Amino acid sequence: MVDIIDDEHDLTLKLEDFQRRLSKAAHPELIGKDLVRVDELIKANVQRGKVIQDQITEAKGSVLEIFDYKPKVVSIICKYESKRSVRHRPDL
Repeated sequence: MVDIIDDEHDLTLKLEDFQRRLSKAAHPELIGKDLVRVDELIKANVQRGKVIQDQITEAKGSVLEIFDYKPKVVSIICKYESKRSVRHRPDL
């Protein structure tokens, strides 16, 4: 999960850098539909990357919270494990 978050973060930084360089390098005469479209696509990908980073971080936190309950669950299982009735199967 950490690798995915790092990869998304790196990709987001690269896209933002590309967007800045594209804006600086664009001549006023060349600004048109194509440049605006590319700029919008870059912004959408940056936003998607940030959402993915947030969701993965949240999922990681949720998974780690599950392990907080492990000792309690183990103690409950151990407590009632010996009280379960044992059924013997008749020999055929």
